[in-house]
Amino acid sequence: MQPSLAERDFDPVTSMREIVAHTFTLWVNIRTINPKGYGRRTNRRVWRGNQMSAAVAHLEHDDQARNREFRWLMPFLHPAEIDATLTQNPIRLLDPRPTDQVLAELRRRREKLEPYVMESVQPLPPSQTSFARDVQAREVYQREYASKSDVTFGLAPLFALLAPQPLADMDYVADLSATLGPEPDEKNDFAFSFPQGSIPEPAVIGNTVMFSTPAPSVYVSPVPTYRSVAGGYEVVARVEPRPNYLFVAQVLGLGGRLMLINGVHHVLALLRAGRRYAPVVLRPAMAVEELGLPQTSLLTQAGAPRPPLVRDFLGDCAVPVRRRRTGIATQVVLQTSQVMFPVDAFGR
Repeated sequence: MQPSLAERDFDPVTSMREIVAHTFTLWVNIRTINPKGYGRRTNRRVWRGNQMSAAVAHLEHDDQARNREFRWLMPFLHPAEIDATLTQNPIRLLDPRPTDQVLAELRRRREKLEPYVMESVQPLPPSQTSFARDVQAREVYQREYASKSDVTFGLAPLFALLAPQPLADMDYVADLSATLGPEPDEKNDFAFSFPQGSIPEPAVIGNTVMFSTPAPSVYVSPVPTYRSVAGGYEVVARVEPRPNYLFVAQVLGLGGRLMLINGVHHVLALLRAGRRYAPVVLRPAMAVEELGLPQTSLLTQAGAPRPPLVRDFLGDCAVPVRRRRTGIATQVVLQTSQVMFPVDAFGR
């Protein structure tokens, strides 16, 4: 059972920080009013304060080890979704104030955001056409992109991309940012936009093949196949990394606005590195609903005068939250059954 809002308000780590903050405030006030009036007692208070400071540092270290830093586009969401996120997920606000007060302040910040300026996707420069051909030659591109939509390549304006999700893992963004150079590099930046992932070797446990990953990055084809071997057949299930290209839709029903379908963390890393454009796979769409994005009230704001943008994760409209570190176990289970049925049911 997830803790209630009241229980989260009394998180032991947060409460300890507040107690220590109050202790230090009291000591500073006394020290300022009467800097020479306490003698040895003042020294003892300083020593106790240092001990408590070390305790808080230890608690913060434990907190960071158990949790990941996320940012949440809270002011763009319906209150029911905010409540469901906090009560049904291992997420807590860092701000100790009541949720409604935090939300009210964020909504005031949202009202002060600069207007949305729509931009268009630019053609790839000739120097990048060979990189695009290499991506087109990949099996995953043909199977997951070219066969499912009318796709092209282009340079997308990162400032104009609409956000497809309300949460972003900023620890992951920091890891990605570390792989980018301070200056644009056409070859490396193109490879960054169209990564080729990998998955760890699984373990066989009984009739289950188990893949363990820190995120839902494993894709299992729901349709098995088989191949002939000596004396029989092998039934094969394909398991591979999820397609993770920068993927953008030009939504014609929204006047051509650009919705990012996949790649929020990569776009945030590129923005942090100072990039303003990035190569993407581009597809047309009549409406957001046909893109197959996870349901969130954030998407209802796509046509608003100031829609939620990916770059808003880096601004003061995104509230910092902590999310418990979790892993994903992907199970591929082999089950067989034999059923007896009357043959004469099919006639002769």
